[in-house]
Amino acid sequence: MEEPTEPPITKIWKWLEAPWFWGGVALILGASAATVPLSIIFAIGYVPVAVGIVRSDFFKSLTSKWRKFLSNTTLLAVVAVIFFFVWKVVPKPKEPPTVDDIANAVKKKLDEKQDIQPLSAENTPPKEQSKPKPKTKLSTPSSKPKPIGEAPLGNGEPPNQAHLSVTQSYKTSTRPDAPVETEVVVQTDMVFPSLKFVMQCDKPLIDAQPMIGGGAGAIAQMAVSRGLAQGHPNIVVYSYGSSAPPFGPANPLVIDVWSAEPVKCEQVATF
Repeated sequence: MEEPTEPPITKIWKWLEAPWFWGGVALILGASAATVPLSIIFAIGYVPVAVGIVRSDFFKSLTSKWRKFLSNTTLLAVVAVIFFFVWKVVPKPKEPPTVDDIANAVKKKLDEKQDIQPLSAENTPPKEQSKPKPKTKLSTPSSKPKPIGEAPLGNGEPPNQAHLSVTQSYKTSTRPDAPVETEVVVQTDMVFPSLKFVMQCDKPLIDAQPMIGGGAGAIAQMAVSRGLAQGHPNIVVYSYGSSAPPFGPANPLVIDVWSAEPVKCEQVATF
């Protein structure tokens, strides 16, 4: 005797209820969850849990449909509250730090005089810096200064605001460990008697050398620190307690950076 044939809708329903189906769906959702906010993932996850609660019919023994409805609604609300509190305590993925976030973090590190990996540091009496040998420019990506934003005056006075702009061009690198050399020129419309400066590039750097005016003349500085931020090889940190001449409209900040591949250093800030 032949067994009765199940209708197609019954087969489809069994397939949708099978743990193998939901296991595959969970793998796909888990792989794509990195780009989805955690709140949306919890909201989507709550839906099948709620459906499972309703289908399980926990309050089957209740004869009143109204009481059964209220009981199911209360249980769903309790599960929703549990999901909400779990979402609150689960560690959230961190957003990439902005240049202002990095500037604030670097400021704290500089104030504490720790956790910064300097490439070179000078805390000696003023001395003259020799003029570096000129290098041939290969190309100039931008011909006009690009406004980046506003930054507070280097001496920490909040009423005044300095406008910063940045241009960059490529040079011929003579370093075998860093085939790409880029010259970044930062200009401002105010004078910085003291300076705390940070620049963010889009790729890791190997070395960085910031100089006032590109070292075109005699420069005397005290309490100088320059280098890459520890744990952030794409961040250049530069500060001085005093400088003659200082960073200002007549003396832009010229930063030579070395890297393994072409970089863009368009985010700058002072604090």
